[in-house]
Amino acid sequence: MSPTTPIWFITGASSGLGRALAEAVLARGWRAVVTARKPETLRELAAQHEDRALALFLDVTDGRSIAKAVHEAERHFGATMPATAISRRSRRASTLKSVPSSRQTSLA
Repeated sequence: MSPTTPIWFITGASSGLGRALAEAVLARGWRAVVTARKPETLRELAAQHEDRALALFLDVTDGRSIAKAVHEAERHFGATMPATAISRRSRRASTLKSVPSSRQTSLA
């Protein structure tokens, strides 16, 4: 896999928009860190894309949880990545503020 292959960090990947985004990213051959409060819901998805998907626990309301997940993702893939947050609480998707726009990737 090329070192320029995009890596996505997707929250809320267990269902809905987050799951659809994760499936689209992985279908393109890109790498993805897929996160959820119940990571067991991501096992099948991660297993289907074993070399490109990493499933992690993440509670987006807990700063320590976010830091731990980002650290594990960077350790696993060896790079920083674009990040997309899908939040049921706010009912909107947003890019995590710590990711510079130059590191963000579009599905378009």
